[in-house]
Amino acid sequence: MQQEIKERIDLINKGIVPAGYKKTPVGICPVDWDVNVYNNLGEFSKGYGIPGYSMIDNGVPCVGYGDIYTKYYIKFNLAKCFTDEITAQESRKISKDTLLFTGSGETAEEIGKCVCYCGDEDIYAGGDIILFNSEKVNTLFLSYQQNLWSFIKEKARLGQGHSVVHIYPYDIAKVHAIFPKVLAEQQKIAEILDCATKQVELQEQLVDKLKLQKKALMQKLLTPQPDWQKLKLKNIINFYNGYAFKSETYVKNGAFYVITISNVKDDGFVLQEDTSTIEKIPTDIREYQILRKGDVLISMTGNVGRVCKVECDNCLLNQRVGKIEVKKEFDKDFIFYSLQSYSFVEKMKLLAQGAAQDNMSVKDINNYIIYLPKNKEIQSKISNLLIKIDKEIELQQKLLEQYKLRQKALMQLLLTGIVKVV
Repeated sequence: MQQEIKERIDLINKGIVPAGYKKTPVGICPVDWDVNVYNNLGEFSKGYGIPGYSMIDNGVPCVGYGDIYTKYYIKFNLAKCFTDEITAQESRKISKDTLLFTGSGETAEEIGKCVCYCGDEDIYAGGDIILFNSEKVNTLFLSYQQNLWSFIKEKARLGQGHSVVHIYPYDIAKVHAIFPKVLAEQQKIAEILDCATKQVELQEQLVDKLKLQKKALMQKLLTPQPDWQKLKLKNIINFYNGYAFKSETYVKNGAFYVITISNVKDDGFVLQEDTSTIEKIPTDIREYQILRKGDVLISMTGNVGRVCKVECDNCLLNQRVGKIEVKKEFDKDFIFYSLQSYSFVEKMKLLAQGAAQDNMSVKDINNYIIYLPKNKEIQSKISNLLIKIDKEIELQQKLLEQYKLRQKALMQLLLTGIVKVV
């Protein structure tokens, strides 16, 4: 059976439709599956009301369109936002098994993001949310399917606008769905995918819990003690600016990554798919602008004050990112964690200046006050405790990524019928 599936996937990757399958506008599916558009499968409606200022900590459960982007993925059972009774009554009430699509987004690929409400209590949907109900197709099955790339691309082609892209009910009415004819089979596929989703959710909760533990531990360990010394950062570090790369030097699949502010995230260093690369190191680049694994970086523009460590070699430091080198008489990791603290980030945000976006000055960094034990060994003991929890977070984060990849692969196989559910 596994060999049969492998051969089927190989044929599809070569652009060949396997026996027993057919081609559709959104990819292949078994010949006995239905292919239809949403207009023929159910009814559309729209959410309305619930402006952002009406959101409160407790009250009537509701969903704003921004929540679909930031708080939910594929399905949810409980609303995470609330509003007052009067605002709710002026909004749209929805019930279990309703699909919610976002009506606008910043890019074409974002619009029409879909989640399914699977809870038992009535909740309320705000403006710019397109609602869909069906008795012909399992809506949770449809929600999973709408999060496959081929279906996202189909919605993207229907988007209208530039700075803000919109999609309307009559657009989503044209979107295709492919599905087994029997509702029980649709439900079984959704249930299998739910198991994979639950695994992802539990792992996400574990990672979040570890991050909270780290935050609490940092607060406890880095709180100044009476015998700690007080120093300006310029007495502890050497600061280096990045190299001014020209855009025409960037190439595809180059040997060296060019690290910019987009790679310095709140929770660590990230190499993205669109990270710029170059073929060779410029002859006039300084040695300190060639990064090594473990180097400490700080974002100087935009979301200022973020601090992270480089996690690979063959990286080059671009402008608007600073490199921090800790002097030998201090523990490098203790200083790193001190700069990751809430107080440092907030101080840098407060001091940052700029019209279009915030910019942080080297002078402000150098003048920042750090409190630390006088003994380097004590600094190291503190940082080692934080390194230990960081390693655990990294381990669990990698496991989370594996679960997400497994979930994504399972969705592709089951929602297109490449693997059939008996």
